[in-house]
Amino acid sequence: MGTIVVLGVGGQWLGRKTGFPSIVILLLAGIIVGPVAGIVDPEALFGDLLDPAVTLAVGLLLFDSGFGIRFGQLTDGRQVAYRLVSIGLLITWAVGTFAAVVIFDLPLDVAALLGAVLVVSGPTVVGPILRAARPREPARTILEWEGTLLDPIGAALGVAVFTFITNQSLPLWGSAALVVVTALTGITIGVISAALLIVGLRNYAIPGDLEVPVAFTMAVFAFTCANVLFSEAGLFATLTMGLVLANQRRAYVARIRRFEASVGTLVIGTLFVVLAATIDLESLREVLLPSAALLAVLVLLARPLAAAASTLRSTLSLSEAGFVASLAPRGIVAASTVSFFAISLKDEGIEADQIVPITFAVIIGAGVIYGFGSPVMARVLGVGRGKPKGLAFFMTLGTIQPVAEELDRAGVPVLVIDDELDEALLETDSGFTIFAEGVQSESLQDVMDEADVGSAVIGTGLGERDLIAMQLAADSLGGENVHFVPRMPKGSEVGMDARWREQTPDRLVAFGSDITRDRLRQLTHEGVLVWFPVGVGESDVPQGTVPLFIVTPDGRGLVARQDSIGDPRPRGAPRGSRLLCVHPTQALPGSAHA
Repeated sequence: MGTIVVLGVGGQWLGRKTGFPSIVILLLAGIIVGPVAGIVDPEALFGDLLDPAVTLAVGLLLFDSGFGIRFGQLTDGRQVAYRLVSIGLLITWAVGTFAAVVIFDLPLDVAALLGAVLVVSGPTVVGPILRAARPREPARTILEWEGTLLDPIGAALGVAVFTFITNQSLPLWGSAALVVVTALTGITIGVISAALLIVGLRNYAIPGDLEVPVAFTMAVFAFTCANVLFSEAGLFATLTMGLVLANQRRAYVARIRRFEASVGTLVIGTLFVVLAATIDLESLREVLLPSAALLAVLVLLARPLAAAASTLRSTLSLSEAGFVASLAPRGIVAASTVSFFAISLKDEGIEADQIVPITFAVIIGAGVIYGFGSPVMARVLGVGRGKPKGLAFFMTLGTIQPVAEELDRAGVPVLVIDDELDEALLETDSGFTIFAEGVQSESLQDVMDEADVGSAVIGTGLGERDLIAMQLAADSLGGENVHFVPRMPKGSEVGMDARWREQTPDRLVAFGSDITRDRLRQLTHEGVLVWFPVGVGESDVPQGTVPLFIVTPDGRGLVARQDSIGDPRPRGAPRGSRLLCVHPTQALPGSAHA
């Protein structure tokens, strides 16, 4: 059990730090500790609980994924997303089924089941690849929607095909009706469960410290009720529950969302390791080459056809449509359902053992191809955004406005979060973005994504607000990209600053610890902004000059350290970068204001 948890989380951490597809790391780790080393034997460890535990875990993952879909996110590409999970699904299923018959000589019904399993993508594999590729909108959100919606729809399709195989008396329209009834059952239970939770939160019927456990329990309850009625209806229930909670405005659910995201990371890792540990290596070896041929058909034929049909006459450019065609990995639902189908068919006297190693071979191969290929395609097609360039300032506009305007003129995307502004100030001609809804607004993350924010500077001067902003920014950008401007100078142990030191001991201080919020405001309004090439020596910089930001040749804004001057090349600053400094005296030759 300890090995599973360590590898499950450690594999994702390693993937995030190295850029290597985490799904491949997790699957390889599971194979090594499972059939290779014999350390983990899931069937001996979990017994009869393995399949229901995996199914329930997948349902909870979809609950988390539903939280990530906001209906307001997608306007131009919504029709494309819906086509991908309908027309695109049918095309992928048909091509995959035909290829399975030709390559593996499978009976048509078993090939149709394998084709249904292989239409499933999933947010657990699409999300990490999109984080690496960083495509522009609307391609990113279209692919996120497709991955999330395909999980329950593809699983229900697999159940319908499985039912048709095992119950030949059931007409074809009966199998189709089963998909519809399964979906409607799950959706209805999901809506009711979400409504009950919203009412409880809205009327303070749930104590604050029990909000997360109760939400978790409601998701398990919804999944169980739906799945007892119809197999795989629970996936629709938990996805619907997450969707409803994410798109309502009557109850505050941000705490639940943060918890689900953490649980999702743990569940994803452990699931992939456990499922990979169940693979029979000998069976996998036997189907490796023909599985590579099947994967080639799915990647080079099925996906481009599905994407072409789905993007036809849409508002997507040719490059954006091309990127949609270049991403279709297979995920956890395909891995979890195929084992159940194979075992159940064997119990019915139908040999279908091959479909398990074939599915895992395709999942691993697709993870490698799309994990490494999609970021390259994003750059080649010109739809990738590259490294985040923008700077977010969680402070009053009056404090930072001169610097924000100068960075904006230098081509750096700038976002100022200041909820003390009035509407008149929002109508200024500043080129940068101003957000006045506050740090706890549910739309802030979307605004930060749109502004391509990569680093944040926090210094509102209000203790609680700064702590909230630091936590939010660290979760979104990583702690190494979040910088703090203290309210009081270094050495002060008075008031809220002492509390900040206790609660955020690892924070990075922007511009040097002697530059407080008030000092920064004074410098930016009374001093002069000056540009220097990165790598200048201290003798070339006027005394008293404070380095603020480094701007790279491609317009990326980086927070400068106090010791940046004299350093021939500060970390993260390529050749040709410029250093924006502020000098507390009047105009200097070559200054930005001159």
